[in-house]
Amino acid sequence: MTSSNTPNPPEENPLEFRAGSDPDVSHRGSSGVAKNEDESSFNPYAFHVTDESSATQAEATQGSRYDDFDQQVPPVDASYWVAIGLLGLFTAAVCFSDANLWSVNPAWGLIYFAGWSLVVLIPLALIRLGLHRQAIAKAIGLETYPGGQRFGLLYLLYSLVFSGGCVLCGMFAFFGMCLGITLTARPSGPGLEWLSVSVSGLLALAISIFLLILGIPKYR
Repeated sequence: MTSSNTPNPPEENPLEFRAGSDPDVSHRGSSGVAKNEDESSFNPYAFHVTDESSATQAEATQGSRYDDFDQQVPPVDASYWVAIGLLGLFTAAVCFSDANLWSVNPAWGLIYFAGWSLVVLIPLALIRLGLHRQAIAKAIGLETYPGGQRFGLLYLLYSLVFSGGCVLCGMFAFFGMCLGITLTARPSGPGLEWLSVSVSGLLALAISIFLLILGIPKYR
């Protein structure tokens, strides 16, 4: 056979992709394409929800909700605190005064009595303020707060008068219980007498605080 009849070998194309020429082709296939797709679809900056992140988000939501409640509770006006400060100074001046104002003039005697009364009434008024604001915050959470409450000078005066009424009721209960114990039990001896007075005083204080709490709106 002559060399002219021998078929020419196919010419090689250097740009042609050969499956056997790439050493990584055995490792790449359908799985390699899926791997590339997974790597291309993965976003390292995306937010992935985990149990810790969901718990943190829930706590932040709950905290913001409580902050909203605190912001919706009516603030205490500056006039309230100014009046509290002035009444406190007046009470301190009366309590540390050594003058017998009852002998000077009955009117000064009444002022002297009012100064000593504020020693009890101011703390009760502050307690009522705190309990009232807590009741409003709870009502806001239950969506039963109608609104319109102001904590200003008029509220302070009303709280002082209301606290005075609660204290008077407690005093009447105290004297009533002391009288009842004296007439029925007839305690003999200083020990039993002081015990009956102490029990009556504690019950009277409990009655006063109960009436104070009972007078706070519940907003149901």
